[in-house]
Amino acid sequence: MAVGGGDEKIAQRVLRLTDIAEEPTDFLMPISGYEKMPIVSLEEAVEPLVPLLPSVKSYAYAAKKKCKKPADNLTQDESAAIMLYSMGWEPLNECLYCALNATLRSKNRSKLKSWFLYLRLLLAALFRLPPLPQLTVFRGVKLDLSAQFQKGETVVWWGFSSCTTSIEILQMEEFLGMTGERTMFTIQCHSARDIRKHAYYPSEDEVLLLAATEFEVKGILKQSHNLRTIQLQEIQSAEPLLIPVPSTTNSNDSPVDQFKNLKVNNDVTGVSVKTVQSTMSKPNTNKKQQVDAPVEISPKSDASKSSQQKPVSAMSTPPKSNHEIDHPTAVDIDVRIEEITNRIIQILGLDDEDKNKILRALLKNGRQSLINYQKDIISKIYKEQMNGNDNELMTLLKKYFERKWEVEYDSSNAWFIVYLKQCKNNDNVTYETVLTRTAEYGNKYMKNCPILSIILQILFKDIDNKCLQEKNLFNDLWLTITNDGLKSIIEYSKYIASEIINELINEKQSILFQALREYYRQELFRLFQQNNIADKENLYDLALDNIVEYGWIDGIKAIEDTITPKKFEMLLD
Repeated sequence: MAVGGGDEKIAQRVLRLTDIAEEPTDFLMPISGYEKMPIVSLEEAVEPLVPLLPSVKSYAYAAKKKCKKPADNLTQDESAAIMLYSMGWEPLNECLYCALNATLRSKNRSKLKSWFLYLRLLLAALFRLPPLPQLTVFRGVKLDLSAQFQKGETVVWWGFSSCTTSIEILQMEEFLGMTGERTMFTIQCHSARDIRKHAYYPSEDEVLLLAATEFEVKGILKQSHNLRTIQLQEIQSAEPLLIPVPSTTNSNDSPVDQFKNLKVNNDVTGVSVKTVQSTMSKPNTNKKQQVDAPVEISPKSDASKSSQQKPVSAMSTPPKSNHEIDHPTAVDIDVRIEEITNRIIQILGLDDEDKNKILRALLKNGRQSLINYQKDIISKIYKEQMNGNDNELMTLLKKYFERKWEVEYDSSNAWFIVYLKQCKNNDNVTYETVLTRTAEYGNKYMKNCPILSIILQILFKDIDNKCLQEKNLFNDLWLTITNDGLKSIIEYSKYIASEIINELINEKQSILFQALREYYRQELFRLFQQNNIADKENLYDLALDNIVEYGWIDGIKAIEDTITPKKFEMLLD
């Protein structure tokens, strides 16, 4: 039955604050898979949960009705996803937050699959909320758990953890009380989220820690009356245990706010932009994917290549330093982006009602997205801005994507920004072709690793727009190189100069080698960690280099002698 009333509110708080005993003592596999899901409505997100939680659709409906005007600039679905988590109902094994946390704490990660859509929406919402500044919070349980904790060791709480900022709350009999076996946790944390504006039972002193938060045990104190106090300090895991969601921005934000949020979120989560963006799965070696069908209006054919410009081969090795980069400040970039977006609004004559919606489409999917908004733009303006590549809209979009690359990669992959600047100076025709294509189609050809996509487009300059759209050639190249590694590019030798191919294959630190490392890194390291393979004697980097050169299967086989046969078989599976 639905919960309600003051007593029920306290009962639900007791459940949330005192379920620590349910946390496993074993180290589990990272929480992953959900991050590859699209963000959908709350109704769609809970549909796979109905066999597990028969009443969940009714509670989701109620949550969404209560979130018509969500706070913190969240969407209605995002806010309602948090509210649904904070609700409680009986039986408890069919209550969402109880069932979700039980699944997160289970060794069987396959049980999480039904939760992927909901987790994707919930975590998108929680990552939108700014982490609270470092503070001390408390949890407790009416059990002696001190034997499970040793000073100096680390522990992971795999479920979402509700905590209170008020130690007095725990003295209430419903929580810890004053007598009997009890364990109180004092936790210094830096990533807690304040969800009270989205909670069904808002409480001023309750905050939420994300799933898979790791702590160091700082001390254990045995006190009178059978009370044990355990001091924990939140730490940043060496590698993410909750695989981060892709870098996303709120659909309610203006484009300028989206850039600000991107920088803020990268700073506070402790995850670099390249980590957030590298949410790629192991390639399917049996089935080739299809590129999206081309839309109606195509850009002009690529400009003829200038024989006076330096070939890309002169830049095939990544720069050794980033001293050549003119690093813009965050304020500079925000000003530039705002100038660009304001000017786009002006030249298209967008009204206040539609401007953010159309801008978001433009900045994600390029000029071609305007086909869907033709009725919202004056016909003369539409025809002028959709015709050719030299009009003001295309100029502004190209400036935007250049700024976007600076924001996303200047700090995490400075070598890539240096490379782009070198291309712009030394092989401007090729650089302009790729930039124009991006302005026209946005993310269409970026796949799941923009760095690798852009570098492939620059190196394989003879794969022009016609090859991309009609022959599906770039898609074939992508699948070949991400399945079979660097040396497989020989199959596409007619689209690239032979001396460049030799350079790329034979030079250990070529620009393509570096880009492939970015593509493979996170998925490989996650695979090793899931199989409990330690990074001894630089094993991770050794395996990464082999996979970059020879692809997944042969790359893994190259390290067969460095791990046990059992774990080697697990990797191949």
